[in-house]
This record gives sequence, C-alpha cells and structure tokens, in this order.
Amino acid sequence: MEKLQSALKKARKQRDRSAPVPQPSASAKPLIGGAMQKRPDINAWEDIPLVELNTADLVKNRVLTAGSATQYSASFDLLRTKIQLQMEKNGWRRLAITSPSKSSGKTTVCANIAFALSRQNSKSTLVYEFDMRRPSVAKVFGLEPKHSTADFLNGHVSFAEQALRIGPSVAVSCNPGPLPSPSDLFLNPKTLQRLNAAEAEFEPDIVMFDLPPLYAGDDATAFFPNVDCVLLIAESENCTLKQIDLAEREIAEHTNFLGVVLNKCRYPEENEGYSYNQSYA
Repeated sequence: MEKLQSALKKARKQRDRSAPVPQPSASAKPLIGGAMQKRPDINAWEDIPLVELNTADLVKNRVLTAGSATQYSASFDLLRTKIQLQMEKNGWRRLAITSPSKSSGKTTVCANIAFALSRQNSKSTLVYEFDMRRPSVAKVFGLEPKHSTADFLNGHVSFAEQALRIGPSVAVSCNPGPLPSPSDLFLNPKTLQRLNAAEAEFEPDIVMFDLPPLYAGDDATAFFPNVDCVLLIAESENCTLKQIDLAEREIAEHTNFLGVVLNKCRYPEENEGYSYNQSYA
C-alpha cells in the first residue's frame, strides 16, 4: 500500500509540473450558488416513491452503511466526510464514480456512500446509474424500477416518476435492464438539460453518477465533461499501478480527479474494512 501511494505521488508531481489542473465545466457547476445550500423542497421529494429495503439483502450485497452507523460502516463514513469536505471547499456538486476495469466494486462503493450520506438529514443526494450496458444498482440496492434512467433522460417520464427514494432525502435513478448504446444518450445535449432541470427542482447537495468502467468503452469518457470530479475505484491485487496512472491521466483531461479507493483489500489496515488513498486535485 505504501509503495502504491509513493509511486502515485511521484507520477502526479511529474505531471503537475507540465499540466494545469482542469476546472469544472460551466455546465457542471452548481446551479444555485454553491454546492451546499438550503434543504430541498419537501413536497417535491415526497412525489418520489419511498421504498422499504431489506437489510439482510443489503448486507448480503456488501452494503454495510444502511441504518445506524456501526464499526463496519466507519471506513465509508470517513470516505463520505472527506468527499463532502472537498466538494464543499471547491463548490462542486456532481461526483462520478468509475474504475479502470470491470468487477472492481464501484457500484458497491457507490451504494455505501449513498447510505452514509442518507444518515445526514440536513443533506440530500441524487444517485444516477449510468453504467447502462451492465446495470447492477437495482440488484445491489434491492430496487424494482418500473422505468429506466434512459426513460427519464429521453423525456418519457419525469424524474419523480422514474426514481425511487431509499430515505427521506436520497433518490436513486436506476435501470431494470441494459441499454445497448448509452454513449449516444450521454452526448445528447437534452440529457444535460434534463439533469439540470432535476437539480433545479430537487436541489440536491450531491449528485452521484455510477459510470461504467473507464476502459470498457467510451461511455464514461463521454460523460466526464458534465461532472465536477471523479472518484476512481481500483481493485486490489488485480489493478496495476500503470492502469491507475493511465486512468488518472484520462480523467484529468476532462475534469477534476478526486482520488483513488483501493477496494477488495485482502489484508486491510487495522480497523479498516476498506483501505483508500485520497489524493485530491
């Protein structure tokens, strides 16, 4: 772990000497003055169906942050707090989560962060499943959506009709099945318009996007310009330093790189369920 941290820091220092830190795109900046604002309109949120989740199924799917804080959720609570502080500091609202390759556990990490955020009653969160070729958010959360995220983005249904609430102020937009060509949807200007409209209506503090793996196609790269920052999930023992460095370079060309989560660690540090190295742009 220490060797990985040292090598990443060295690579970043070399890049920083020649490349400026990218700024979030104008379209991705918060719509209402800052990343953390007033509470959302309760009436608008109540239009989104509230679902009752099965705790046993969540635990089976490695979602350990649902309900009250425990020793098992401590690592994700710390990660949540670091993410929030950095996003508040920079006035960021949109966070994308991706990985260099498949099966890195990015959706599981996304779900745990979402539930960790749900325990903060003063904050609100929207979660979008944009990994549409291999959707898994519904399975991990234990949801049964009637409509897909694509149905909302194409204007067939409203966000309140398509999304489901997993708590008073956390709404999840996910998919009942795969979509063959999502990159075309991500590049459509109307997609950004509808995302902006949903943010204006529900006023979330954080908007999370579960993106596809970076090298599984062009879907993630197509959407990077629309977010403020990206968190990279790397699978321990299977993801190489070169893959992490190349992924960081790719992300930094389009938006801000938030950090790396080293997931599936066999030998985690004491009192840590997940080890992670946060290195903020």
